[in-house]
Amino acid sequence: MLQKDVVIAERFQTREYPVSQLIQTAHSFQSSIFLVCDSSRANAKSMLGVLALTLWPGMTVTVQTDGPDEREALKAVTNLLAGV
Repeated sequence: MLQKDVVIAERFQTREYPVSQLIQTAHSFQSSIFLVCDSSRANAKSMLGVLALTLWPGMTVTVQTDGPDEREALKAVTNLLAGV
């Protein structure tokens, strides 16, 4: 299992498009991908789970990946959240 903290970029707002993009990115990997914020943990492949986290720019989120393509998944999700 890999994990990395990331600060959510200004352009990433909890609106339909960025969350949809995050979920599509997560679904492109076989690995399990979770987002952890404070005491809440959500599956990055679940729209309701991600929306329940109420992600906002400037927040720090821990991205956790586990599986055969965990490195690639971690990089893709953290880059998306960080606005890279």
